[in-house]
Formats: sequence, C-alpha cells, structure tokens
Amino acid sequence: MDHYHELKNMVTSTSSYSYSRLATAMGTRNSNDQDLTQLLLEERESPLASRPKELDQFFSQVYEYFSEKGLACLLTCQVLNICTIVFTWIFSGFFMLCINWTALGQCSRCMSEYVSEDCSHFCVDIVTSPHGGAFYVTVVSAYLLVLLVFLGYRVLVFGKDLQAWFSMQKFFNHDLGISDRDLMTVEWALVTSRLIELQKRYPAKFIKEFHDEQDITSRIMRKDNYMIALIDGPLQGAMHLEHPLLNQLMGPKALTHTLEWNIRFCVIEPLFDSEYRVDPRVLGSPHLLQRRLYMMGAVNLALSPFIIMFIVIYFTLKNVQRYHADPRSLSTRSWSLYAKYTFRKYNELPHRFQRRLQKAMPWAEKYVQGFASPLLSIIARFTAFVCSSMLAILITLWIINEQMMKLDFYFLGINRNLYWYMGMFAMGLGMARSFIIQQGQTTDTHSVLLSCASYTNYLPQRWRQLRLFSPEVYQEFTDLFMLNVAVPGVHHSIFLQEMLGVVVTPFILWFVLPEKAHDILLFLRNCTVEKQSVKSICSFADFSNVGFCRHGTSRYGTE
Repeated sequence: MDHYHELKNMVTSTSSYSYSRLATAMGTRNSNDQDLTQLLLEERESPLASRPKELDQFFSQVYEYFSEKGLACLLTCQVLNICTIVFTWIFSGFFMLCINWTALGQCSRCMSEYVSEDCSHFCVDIVTSPHGGAFYVTVVSAYLLVLLVFLGYRVLVFGKDLQAWFSMQKFFNHDLGISDRDLMTVEWALVTSRLIELQKRYPAKFIKEFHDEQDITSRIMRKDNYMIALIDGPLQGAMHLEHPLLNQLMGPKALTHTLEWNIRFCVIEPLFDSEYRVDPRVLGSPHLLQRRLYMMGAVNLALSPFIIMFIVIYFTLKNVQRYHADPRSLSTRSWSLYAKYTFRKYNELPHRFQRRLQKAMPWAEKYVQGFASPLLSIIARFTAFVCSSMLAILITLWIINEQMMKLDFYFLGINRNLYWYMGMFAMGLGMARSFIIQQGQTTDTHSVLLSCASYTNYLPQRWRQLRLFSPEVYQEFTDLFMLNVAVPGVHHSIFLQEMLGVVVTPFILWFVLPEKAHDILLFLRNCTVEKQSVKSICSFADFSNVGFCRHGTSRYGTE
C-alpha cells in the first residue's frame, strides 16, 4: 500500500473524472484498495446538478444520454434526423412539382426510336418551374406545408433540449465520473449504482427521496408499462376493424405506429398530474376520453394523405437502392409492433429488450425457413437458371463489344437497351435464389421454436397443444414475425400494415375505441398502485411482495 499516501496527496490536484477512473482502476487490483476508492469518493466536490424538478424527465434524460452513447452521438443523431427531413422536403418538392413527366416520356420515346430529328426540344423542358393542375399543386403544396411545420417543430424541440443535453454531459462527466468514451462500453448497472451513491452522499442537494434501481426504472418506464398493460388488456382485439378484406391485408393483430401514437396521446399523456399521480378526474370522465378520441380521429383523417405521401417517399429513398442491389432483402422479416408489446416485460428498458429480440431473430428466421415450400424451391431453381443463363449471354456481349449493350431490344412488348435487361435479370436471379432450399437442409422446427421462445418468453399453451411444427402455429408465428415488404393479399407485410394503418386509424378512433372508453379507464384505475418514492405506477410493474401477491401465480412457466 505504498501508493496509498501518494495517491491521497494527488486527490486535490486531479479532476473528479480523473480520480473516479483512478479509483476504479485501483479497485480492480485487490480488495485492499477499496479504502482508497472510498477516500477518493468522500473528497469529491458537491454535485453540479441541482435538484431535478421533474424526476421522470431527469431519469429519462439520463437514460437517453446513456443509450445514445454521449453528447457527440446524441447531437449528431438529432441533427442528421433534421437534415433527413429537410432533404425529404426538398426532394419531394422537386420530384412532384419541378419535373415535367410528360416531357420526360416524350424525350424517352424520341431517343429510343432512333429518328433523325433532334430530341432536344423535348428533353430541354424536363426540369421546369412548378407546374401541374390546380388541384395537384394545391395537394402537393399542402403536403410540403405540413412537412415544413413538422420540421419546425423538430427544430424547436432540438433547441429546447440542447441545454439539457449539455447539462447532462456535465452531470455524467463530473458527478457520475463517466466520460463519453466510457459510455461506449459501460452497462446501465454502473450508471444506476453511481446515481444511488450520489443520493446517499448528497440527499439535501440532489434528490430528496431515495430511489433504488427499481424506482429509477419505474420512473423511466412509467408510461410504457401502462401501454404494455393496455395492449394486453382492454385493447386486446380492439385495434382493428372487423372487415374481411382489412383482416386479409393487415392481419388479425395489427398495431401500427400511427395507432400507438394516438393511444399514447389520448389515454396515457393526460393520465398523470404534475406530481405523476394518476388524476382521479381523468379516470372518472370517460366522456372526455371519447371527446379526445373523436377529435384525434378527425385530425388523423385530415392528415392521412400527407402522412401516406411522406411514408412512401421516405421508404423509397431509404430502401430502393438496397432492394435493387440485393433483391433477396425483399424477403427479410422483422418483429411486428404488436409482437414487441407482447414480448416486452414490465420495467424492461429498451436497450435490454432490443438485445433480447436480436438474439431471438436468427432462431425465428430459421423456424420460418423450415416451412419453405419445396414446390416453390423447384420453380425458383428453374427461374434462377434462366436468369443466370441470360446474364451470362449479356455479360459475354458486353465483353465482346460494349457498344452493343446500347442497342434497343424488343421483347414481350418491352423496348429497352441491353443494360436494362441485364439489371432486370440480375434482380430476378437474386429474388429466385432467396426461395431456393439447399439440398439436405432440414430443420427441427420444434426445437428451433423452443430456442426462439427462450428469448421472446412467448410460447402460448395453444401452440403446444397444436404442436409447434403445425401449419397453424406457423401462421400465427408469421403474424408476429412479418415480412417487411410482401405481395398484398398473399403475405402480411409491415409496410402495407403501416400504410393501411394511416387510413384505418381515424375509424378506429371514431367507432371502436370510444366504446371501450369506460373499460379502459376502469382498467387503469384497477391496475394503479401508489408508492411513496415514485407515486402512481402500473401494478403489473410493482415487483414488491405486494405486487407479486396481487398478480403472481404459482403456475408461472407451466401454462
């Protein structure tokens, strides 16, 4: 312990961040250096952070700063998100108002026919000033105006949060002794342990009421816990319209981001007062909830055309290059939003939940591949052979004489040059290969689904009764693990579900949820408990003995 007195003298000349890291490093050498760590912590200055006024907001900002890995990543992410909206706004205006599609078609036909006349008088007018019919220009202008208002809102939110992020950087670096570089590797447990240590040492200057790890998580997850309970409770089966065509296109359990946002805005956000207690006036006023649902239904209906336009344009800009370069990515799958709420545990923070879903993804993909159609695989092999043969011919022509690729070729009513056909055959080859089953490839779907369930923690008794390798279980599983893009009416897809959700959400807010208003508020009243440190929380997220006695079961894991 000769280094003990040397380091003790160095304490006053080192920054709080330096001695925190030094204490951590020395603490890993041997257990005798725990006294040194205690000494260094005791000689720290008072925390820079003043007592937070709203603890929910404070702990949420702490978690956001941790999950985004520091100030640089946080600012860069927010700035680039705003730049993405700006680029989409500029591109949308140019694409829909400044391109003369009639002139573009005439220019293309003129150049493809190899006539002697000059095509410049067609091609020079492709890019013009805003043009189009009055109704078309009005709709596009309204869309651009709505998007501009949304952009202004994001900029205002960014400016409002900017000071809080800089303050949070000081809090992490000085008070918690965690630098932005350390955030790349530290776990959330270290952050909560430092928060608890600060509370113990500075109760009068930091947080008055002591919060342990469970209390901190309960404040961060307060609203999400209520959403999980609602989706699994009174909203079960009330998130779609009973229509055969919609059920065929969207699936039986369709929860879209548009509907999720409206439920949060109408039900969750008004639920709490300024002290984060459930407001009894809200619980006793189902007519106020119905009024909010009707109002938001009208707002959603008015904005639905512009939301659809934005979704289509943003999806195109984001994914077209990826699908063109790798057509097999068209068959990729993701967990639906309903599946995420079904799998998520109470008080489970987002980064831990995402980690669990990522671990389940390979097993889910392997389970789906176990039901690949052998007949479709045979057809795909033949299609891949034809596309590969045509590509070989085109590549040979390109090697012999590159100028030949510019010649137009008329085939099945399509008149394009050979470069265009090369791209089409390459896409067809990639799509065909995604449906081919490798010879000798077999999958024990029973054990694979059990491995997947070990991460999702979702294995209904109905599945076990039907046998895990049955087509019925496969159909219900693919309603949770959906294709990102699919053929309408053949497979359910997340993209189509989100698109139709924009149109369907206003009618759900008008005709379905208002009838559930009384049941929703009664459910919220019955599943709310009070804790002195965190105020009102969802009783399902109460992991105390009282909560376990109220909702626990001795048959857990057997049903």
